[in-house]
Amino acid sequence: MILRTPSAAAWNRLSRKKPIVSEYLIHRRITLKPHHQPTGKTRHTQGSLDSEGVLRGTELPSPNGLVIAQLPPDVGYYLLYLDNACNEITDTYQ
Repeated sequence: MILRTPSAAAWNRLSRKKPIVSEYLIHRRITLKPHHQPTGKTRHTQGSLDSEGVLRGTELPSPNGLVIAQLPPDVGYYLLYLDNACNEITDTYQ
């Protein structure tokens, strides 16, 4: 499978594409390249809720981009994982 990385113009459109991004204080935008290999220590899966709790679904594809951001006044960081069209596919809060 060939993965395209977002162009600089696509990254610049990120804050206009999704309104919520404008609320983030963005610290870094990173285009993930072939040398950025997943460690395998974290798995992101599509999930859903039912009466018994969270049901784990299929594993999400590897992201093509990463945004490190905050939602002030919170001191924690969000890692926003993006597909090749700069759409958020998942996030992690640290």
